[in-house]
Amino acid sequence: CADEELFCWFRCMALTEETVTCGERSLGLQCVDPRGLVVEDGKGHGDYFPECTNNTHITHPMTPYPEIQQQDEETCTADLWSDFNSEDEYDHMISLKPDPTKEGPDTNLSWSIVESEDGQKKLKARLTFNDVF
Repeated sequence: CADEELFCWFRCMALTEETVTCGERSLGLQCVDPRGLVVEDGKGHGDYFPECTNNTHITHPMTPYPEIQQQDEETCTADLWSDFNSEDEYDHMISLKPDPTKEGPDTNLSWSIVESEDGQKKLKARLTFNDVF
């Protein structure tokens, strides 16, 4: 990599004004994820970026993301999902499910264009996921 780049996420990533000055602030330059975990040698695939930190791959090694508790079928019934996901509040809805003819979780985007009191138009949207929480 060039002088103002760091090998991170399997590529050379340009440093920012902040990350160029890590050493001046007694911080190390590392390839990290949003949780501050360090990818050793920048050889990892995911949401990684250069960051000034004193974390290391030894003190903050990569670990899996915590599992999200899945839906309880007795609490989250199909009828409740339908009620929650109704189109009543929105003018439009589209399924983002790759193949709506197959079983599996639903993902829907609902939206409307609303006008504020000052006449500006804004997007009002909701993204819903079934079978995730």
